[in-house]
Amino acid sequence: MAAPSDNAPPTQASSLASKLQISEEVERRYNMIKSVGEQCINDDELRDLLAKKAAPVCYDGFEPSGRMHIAQGLMKIMNVNKLTSAGCRVKIWIADWFGFMNNKLGGDLKKIRIVGEYYKEIFQAAGMNGENVEFLWSSDEINARGDEYWPLVMDIACRSSLAKIKRCMPIMGHSETDELSAAHVLYVCMQCADPLFLEADICQLGMDQQTVNLLARDYCDETERGNKPVILSHHMLPGLLQGQTKMSTSDPSSVIFMEDDEAEVNRKIRKKAFCLPKIVEGNPCLEYVKYIILPWFSEFTVERDEKLGGNKTFSNFEDIAADYERDQLHPTDLKKALSKALNKILQPIRDHFKTNNRAKNLLKEVNNLLKQDHKSNRVVPTALSKEMEALSVNAPSSASGLQMSEEVEKKYNIVRSIGEECIQEDELKNLLAKKPTPICYDGFEPSGRMHIAQGVMKVTNVNKLTSAGCKVKIWIADWFAQLNNKLGGDLEKIKVVGEYFKEIWEAGGMNPEKVEFLWASDEISTRGNTYWPLVMDIARRNNLRRILRCGQIMGRSETEVLSAAQILYPCMQCADIFLLEADICQLGMDQRKVNMLAREYCDDIKRKNKPIILSHHMLPGLRQGQEKMSKSDPSSAIFMEDEEDAVNKKISEAHCPERTVAGNPCLEYVKYLVLPRFNEFVVENEKNGGNKTFTSFEDIAADYESGELSREDLKKALIKALNIMLQPVRHHFKTNERAKNLLKQVKVWKGMANKESSELGNLPTSPMAKRARTCETTGERLRGPVRVPRSIGLTNRGLAYGFDLYYNDDPPTLVPCTWSKNYGIGLYGRIGLQCYNLQKGTNLKFKRLEKHSTKDTSFFSLYITLEATDPATGSVCSFQTQFGDAGRRISLGARITWLTLASTIKQIYNQPIDDVWDEDTPGINDFYKVPMPKWFSDEARERDTKKYYVVPESELHDNDWLQLLMEVAFFSKADRCLDAYLPLELKNVVVETFEDYTTEPSEKLKADNAIFYISYKCCSDPSTPLAGDHRAVIRRTMDGKPGHMCLEVALTKEQE
Repeated sequence: MAAPSDNAPPTQASSLASKLQISEEVERRYNMIKSVGEQCINDDELRDLLAKKAAPVCYDGFEPSGRMHIAQGLMKIMNVNKLTSAGCRVKIWIADWFGFMNNKLGGDLKKIRIVGEYYKEIFQAAGMNGENVEFLWSSDEINARGDEYWPLVMDIACRSSLAKIKRCMPIMGHSETDELSAAHVLYVCMQCADPLFLEADICQLGMDQQTVNLLARDYCDETERGNKPVILSHHMLPGLLQGQTKMSTSDPSSVIFMEDDEAEVNRKIRKKAFCLPKIVEGNPCLEYVKYIILPWFSEFTVERDEKLGGNKTFSNFEDIAADYERDQLHPTDLKKALSKALNKILQPIRDHFKTNNRAKNLLKEVNNLLKQDHKSNRVVPTALSKEMEALSVNAPSSASGLQMSEEVEKKYNIVRSIGEECIQEDELKNLLAKKPTPICYDGFEPSGRMHIAQGVMKVTNVNKLTSAGCKVKIWIADWFAQLNNKLGGDLEKIKVVGEYFKEIWEAGGMNPEKVEFLWASDEISTRGNTYWPLVMDIARRNNLRRILRCGQIMGRSETEVLSAAQILYPCMQCADIFLLEADICQLGMDQRKVNMLAREYCDDIKRKNKPIILSHHMLPGLRQGQEKMSKSDPSSAIFMEDEEDAVNKKISEAHCPERTVAGNPCLEYVKYLVLPRFNEFVVENEKNGGNKTFTSFEDIAADYESGELSREDLKKALIKALNIMLQPVRHHFKTNERAKNLLKQVKVWKGMANKESSELGNLPTSPMAKRARTCETTGERLRGPVRVPRSIGLTNRGLAYGFDLYYNDDPPTLVPCTWSKNYGIGLYGRIGLQCYNLQKGTNLKFKRLEKHSTKDTSFFSLYITLEATDPATGSVCSFQTQFGDAGRRISLGARITWLTLASTIKQIYNQPIDDVWDEDTPGINDFYKVPMPKWFSDEARERDTKKYYVVPESELHDNDWLQLLMEVAFFSKADRCLDAYLPLELKNVVVETFEDYTTEPSEKLKADNAIFYISYKCCSDPSTPLAGDHRAVIRRTMDGKPGHMCLEVALTKEQE
């Protein structure tokens, strides 16, 4: 990764540092600390820190993994001693849990701990100054303060894309393209959290750890966390052999260990070390002199025969290098002098490990452990077993042929009736025969209002399980909702939604006997020392390909680009099953893959009692083709506290093809909700022979296919049954104050209240709604509506979709528009036109506005009709775009968010328009769903050249839509017509995307999803308040639907 050079332009920090009167003592300390690092990010922050803080905290660490070589030992001792002499408090992080995840010593924590003690013994023997040095075991510290540590790790994971985490793999000696395990992702997130958790002011690690340290700084920028750690990256000492850029224990003959005897050191240096005559570059012997001998002794003495020039003592590396290049210092003499100096340094360590019993025993244990480790089979991350995943419901097991008692058979039939699939049936029979009270795991992610699939089905299933003697543990997955960025990741709001869910189930008739609700955050915090090693073990045993196939549990596809958090989520959900000691996993079919992961894990660790998977049916939405009921489209889901009229309307409009059973949601609700609850389904129709009561779904399906049961009668009977089920819930939420308040809060957060359109909190009425009704230049009311004829072919007023209607009680009307009086309306129209051009590859140009109308509900919509020209043909067309604002996303740091929900050439006949923005589409990576980014730093742009594209000046003028984005930015700031502020001058644009466009970086300009950093100037009269330089960050995303585009605008100050 490229890092900022010393010649980088002054920063805000440098300006601050330049104003400080740096004392000689501070300068001494600065020079001492700076000498530790080959690179410092950044120098001025370090000076500022030392001027303000007498004892800065410095973070260093190591992963106990085997014998210690001189790069780990001698360099760390020198660096730590320099830091403490400069007044630093050094916290050395013994990363035992990291060694476990990185599969060192077979992942045996006890063995890793022994190696950690051996490391400490070496540091003590070799002369590390123990004053102001604190050794901290990561496992102990994290277990003691897990409630601080893990939320920090989770937040880093939520804010980091998987691609970003992969770029940090060199910290573990891997590349981005290696076969990685899920543990490698967790490792990076944890190491990023470590310096922040330890409240470190300085990170002192090797150059190979710089990417993760920079990630910590980026996290501080993103979260506006003060006191970013200064990064001090020391030189990486090479191995003895040619081309070994880093000393590694994988080839012991190329490494000098801290307790190697004198003969071994001599042999390795004189026989093995690469040392070409007269060549300084890439010469490990010279590097050892430069980075170990000279700093340790302040001199380097070469002993030679008088006829070969005699003894010579060097005090700086430049003279050594010069003599070596001129062949005045021969490789043989260099190696002899180097061997002697190294042996002198290492002798006290040898003596200690020979005379001190504890040290002697530790070294013996370490050597034995390493021998065992080479012989033993390493844990290999496993790929998905397709045979396991495709396991048949009726596959045989060891319990085949079990004779069940009548009571056990009754229990089995009740429990089995819950699942559309059971893996394995014989295991379930065996469990019920042997265990009177099996533990059943169920759970939910609190994320909004509850629909009947979550409510009625869970009540029915849980009551069946408890009636069969099961104890049901319901896991309230609040931390998981945070990982999945539900409710903006606000844990307090997620907890309120969890309480609302519990309230519904209580009101809906869930039998509380043998049911235990457990908050994930509480349980994990309380039992973190059990839970997190389990998560780590699952993560290290499964490769990323296996985990990616579990994305379905979060509503994600396998091919979708995920955040790091969404890699950890399946590992955690798998661990939940074992933490709760569950015998049965009772979840939906969409959770099947992670439940299979739990069974595979049992096979891997040779655990006998694998959890039985009971996967219930996924209830579809009301509309055609909706395989799963979802809250993202409220009109297609029935909520547990929906009023009777709402239920009636939704079922009346539900997809229900005549005489067709397959894919018919109404029949599915009868099968999976009504019959299990009432054991019957009553259809009333006096004209066709009176009421008819069904007790089996087969009879209902047969009557419906034959036409004996009509669609109207089916829907009427379904409406009645659903309302009977939901009435107690409605009553509870009307009469119980706690329930009433919970529902009110949840509705606000999900945008269900009339004027509370934010998903994350109350927001003021949209400023755009006011602008759409007001003439920006004069403040006058738009002139009155003009009556117009209905659209051609319009038989249903709703099909006009707002373009030819004015939403009030009057007949359909339109509001004529002119450009001069409606700058804002025209701007919105041009944004819609740009959306169309981008998606269709056209180049239509705005000509003039024709008309607009508004629809003001909880979400404000503006319907614009304009004239556009095609420069290629000179033809004119009528163009229509639907525009809206999305206040719910302002909490992400945007000043305003605008959505284009339709962009199309006007049709003669009205066509249906999908005006529902798909927030959870796989097409928008989570990189674009986090809070709006701050202005990029030069170091970030230099470091991630593939992420950023600096638009050349020529392209600024070739792409007139960049000028449009500039207008959008200024209009967001000024909220008025630009006439008084023109001209605006576009200075520069930088485009950032999650995707890398390595072949043609300019393709970023055409990317559906991108972030634009725009610098521009308002060239109006300097006396006007908005004259001068401005900056804006604009995020453009598309959910994959035709005519849809979202623009989020955040403004920054030029001086930032």
